[in-house]
Amino acid sequence: MSTYERALTAGEQREFNRYAAAGNQMIGGERDAPPTRIVAAIHASVDRHQRKHAGQWAPRREGEERRGNAEAARALATVWGDQLVRVFGWEWVCVMFEGEEHYVVVQPSRSLAIFATEYIEACLDLETMDCAIKAAFDQLRSDVIPPQAAWSYTSAMQLVSLAASEPARAVPAHAKRWAADRLGTIIRKSGALADPSRASTPVA
Repeated sequence: MSTYERALTAGEQREFNRYAAAGNQMIGGERDAPPTRIVAAIHASVDRHQRKHAGQWAPRREGEERRGNAEAARALATVWGDQLVRVFGWEWVCVMFEGEEHYVVVQPSRSLAIFATEYIEACLDLETMDCAIKAAFDQLRSDVIPPQAAWSYTSAMQLVSLAASEPARAVPAHAKRWAADRLGTIIRKSGALADPSRASTPVA
């Protein structure tokens, strides 16, 4: 199925600004703080949530959704994506994958993409226990993530290696399988090649 991209509307950009303000409040930071400090604060916020609720993880029935973390995920994801825009010149866009719209932050070449909201929501829902937000930012800065084909919208998070020094957490086997399935769905949605003629530039 083809992948199509469109710019954010003025209304969507206002929503992003609102979420960015909320996200900055959540991490107790300033919007103009150094990006490395902001990303570290986002990672720490997610990590604290995971540690606080680690014992509460329970399998979700098919079709069941957890809604409690959606707003927090959007807020933190917006701040995270904004740092990719500030440091690397990435862009926020709305992309249609498999008939669904996703707000993603992408490289100008559309070779790498980060599904920031989906990723953080999965972390907050304890479906992925090893948060890689800081690792992804550091590895993008170090330019160690392998280059991908233009217009491939490859999920950068599937290419991030967690630091060996970070201790692994004890996670039930069924939780790990669920995490793999959840993130696998996100990654699969990023695999289709886009039609460059439908691409556009986000609203500034």
